[in-house]
Amino acid sequence: MKSASLYRPDLRIAYCGNPLDRCENRRGDEHWLQDASQRGRFLAVRAGKIAVHAGPPLRLCLFDQAQIAPLIKAGADIVFLGVDPDQTPLFAIRAPDDWALPDAMAKATPPAFFIDGRSLALQLSDPRNDQGTSGTAAQALAILAWHRHHRFCARCGAPTESRRGGYQRWCAACETEHYPRTDPVAIMLAVRGDHCLMGRQPGFPAGMYSALAGFVESGESLEAAVRREVHEEAGITIGGVQYIGSQPWPFPSNLMLGFLAEALDDQIVMDREELEDVRWFHRDEVTASLAGTNPSLVLPQSIAIAYHLLRRWLDER
Repeated sequence: MKSASLYRPDLRIAYCGNPLDRCENRRGDEHWLQDASQRGRFLAVRAGKIAVHAGPPLRLCLFDQAQIAPLIKAGADIVFLGVDPDQTPLFAIRAPDDWALPDAMAKATPPAFFIDGRSLALQLSDPRNDQGTSGTAAQALAILAWHRHHRFCARCGAPTESRRGGYQRWCAACETEHYPRTDPVAIMLAVRGDHCLMGRQPGFPAGMYSALAGFVESGESLEAAVRREVHEEAGITIGGVQYIGSQPWPFPSNLMLGFLAEALDDQIVMDREELEDVRWFHRDEVTASLAGTNPSLVLPQSIAIAYHLLRRWLDER
């Protein structure tokens, strides 16, 4: 088996650094998976939250097969995530909403508890603390959410069963194979001279603005999605489009694709059905907000790719 040294320490965006070798070639080997589950470890996910030990820093709770045997016996969803750098197989299991952590873990020092994916990433916002934890959690949360919401065949409506280590659902009734989906989202910072374009949705905290974003539609290129979204939401025409980077966003299974976009005009025509406000911000305003000296402008936190788009734009001056 190849080395699992896939983690890149320079990936500083939350959810991006996953140290696991996903071992796709092992997913169809039931004998290997059975042996791996006996010697491996399990992450527990309950109601969209993952079990962790309190920090600092936080670390994922790892259960052996005996500790979660009742869940396995009850038919809980199980997914093979991969092997860690020490060659230990790692699985994720979905626990019922009323399942409680073992007393020994809940009352330990530090104690174990369940945490949602956003809070986990926020507490591990320093890459020195993360070391791939948020990336592993993102994989577990996204794939188990897919299982929870795709229990029936989209073609004939019959129940489906999990196969290939949890990366396929099979319909015996019509022999259709179903695979996990990832929904691409284009997120773009439109720029013109010393100004960038940001908007706010009605549910944002007071004073918060962020990069514009939207789902990539069927039969649409990423560049076309960037130009369409900016024009639909702000009435701005986009010329050149520069790809910056991507970020898994497991809520439930999006892939954020980040761009800088060249605005060819600056006259805003806002889509009031989606946004509460759209406006241009001078780079000095953005710089001051990131430095904590402009309280009137609240920007995305560092776990979001929008934050890194702003940083990239400022650094390119």
